[in-house]
Amino acid sequence: MSQQAVGRELNAHRHNRMAIQITILPIIVYNFRQLSLVTLLSNFLILPAQPWVMLWGGVATIAGLIWLPLGQVLGWVAWLFLTYTIRAVEITASFPYASLNLGHVSPSLVCLYYGLLAGATLVARQEPSRLKSLWRRLTARLSLGPELRPRGSPKSDRLSTKVLIAGLAIAAILVWVAAASLPDGKLHVVFLDVGEGDAIFIETPRGQQILIDGGPSPTTLISVLGRRMPFWDRSIDLVILTHADEDHIAGLIPVLERYRVGQVLDSGYEHNNPMYERWLDLIGEKEIPNHPACAGMRIATGDGVELAVLHPGPELMKYTDADANNNSVVTRLAVGQVSFLLPGDIEEAAEGMLVASGQELTSTVLKAPHHGGGTSSGEAFLNAVSPELVVISVGADNRFGHPSPQVLERLDELVGKEHILRTDENGTIEVVTDGERIWIKTD
Repeated sequence: MSQQAVGRELNAHRHNRMAIQITILPIIVYNFRQLSLVTLLSNFLILPAQPWVMLWGGVATIAGLIWLPLGQVLGWVAWLFLTYTIRAVEITASFPYASLNLGHVSPSLVCLYYGLLAGATLVARQEPSRLKSLWRRLTARLSLGPELRPRGSPKSDRLSTKVLIAGLAIAAILVWVAAASLPDGKLHVVFLDVGEGDAIFIETPRGQQILIDGGPSPTTLISVLGRRMPFWDRSIDLVILTHADEDHIAGLIPVLERYRVGQVLDSGYEHNNPMYERWLDLIGEKEIPNHPACAGMRIATGDGVELAVLHPGPELMKYTDADANNNSVVTRLAVGQVSFLLPGDIEEAAEGMLVASGQELTSTVLKAPHHGGGTSSGEAFLNAVSPELVVISVGADNRFGHPSPQVLERLDELVGKEHILRTDENGTIEVVTDGERIWIKTD
């Protein structure tokens, strides 16, 4: 196809996208009660990348059916254009007044909109210039192919040069992205914004990866991990399930399905729910080493980072008001002078046992137990941990009323409001440390 025909195709594609936006606009406004003011800018930015997403995505799919490693490598090219698309949408959506909340929209206004749109369409169809434009676009679409040119012609040489330059540019970008994704020699602890649940992603100074819990949504965790991990990386060294409530285990099921997991830890407390059964089935199917977490276990990553299991003990707790929560796996992550206490959903019964055990609880950063619920974060426990920063993993407007006002008051007295971060307010919270200093990044 000639360059002019390609240009006409792109223009037609843009016009089609515009027509689709105009047509579905009232449906979006009616259902979501919001009007985007940046949709035209967003589409203008992402439209050039979409043909390449489809092209390389299709090529990668076909190649993967023939030989999976080849499909994965070709998929990296599609990943570049997909990542550009996502970032362009995120940036435009972050603009002030990117959308307007219109509240309830009357169905009669939607009908009036479509009536006016139908009338405008009929009028436009009567214009001779419009008919000529449509005819040109139709004949361009029905073109039988590119003009025949002799081999080795200047036109062919220029095209070959452009293809070569484009290929080298794509290769250079992939190499640059890969280099930028290499470990930076610091410990990264990322409290992922997955709604009303827990999910903590840890990357050690040498790039080993640990995932603690997965949150309540399979799709949310996979999406977040895709942005957090290098595009070629499909393995996680260690997955820890603190306990098998849905808001902790749901996101881990697709992780076991799609990633190569080195080993898993859980408390050994048996849960009678389908997700936990699926968890055990996947571990067996994929022959993933599975170890019961027990107080006294220590995992050294070889780069100065140590993960210590503080709870549960050899015998699981029984006859508490919430046995599943109180048998959560509690870990303490430390590098140099900086430490993180990650207590799952333990409540005051388990907190009291930890304080009485005499184990090292003092930590720089505390992940508030049980999403800041009122049955956790007792004064004795908080004083024993004595954190400088508290992170609360919690969903916005959750039905449980987390975090509890009483807990927030205790935390405020302990560390001050400015040192309390919440995923419902701050989004994903990343704490980076070199063992002496810490840096905090939030969405």
